[in-house]
Amino acid sequence: MDKKRVLCISYQFPPFAGTGVFRMLNFVEHLPELGWEPVVLSVHPGHYEKGTSLDDGLCSRVNGSMRVYKTKNFQWFESLLDLRRQFLRSIPLGGAIQVETAMPSIKTRKSVWQRVKDIVSLAYCIPDKQVGWLPYGLSEGFRICRHEKPD
Repeated sequence: MDKKRVLCISYQFPPFAGTGVFRMLNFVEHLPELGWEPVVLSVHPGHYEKGTSLDDGLCSRVNGSMRVYKTKNFQWFESLLDLRRQFLRSIPLGGAIQVETAMPSIKTRKSVWQRVKDIVSLAYCIPDKQVGWLPYGLSEGFRICRHEKPD
């Protein structure tokens, strides 16, 4: 009996070391014994968010015959923060902005940048922070479907 093929799509897959990776990893590990051949679509480790924990030991749990495709991911929020850092570096030290003494203290009022960051963060997190993976994931997913022909 030929095994059926299934395309599993997961942002979190080894070497990603977050808690969400274990559900998908356990799932694809058991599929072959149930007659399914998993094909996985995930993100290339070089395109995870800065500071993401990696565990190469988890990669050893991935069956060598399993095909795993990795794509790019555009980090919108990190790119916005990089632009902010560049902007702040471009302001000359002598040109610091004067703060009026009548304004509330920093402890009771957020800075303009913090408020912008909060608004962008909220909008950016809908549906989630990995939304930058969508165009790459869709493109590669369609290509995988043409090539692998999952059931």
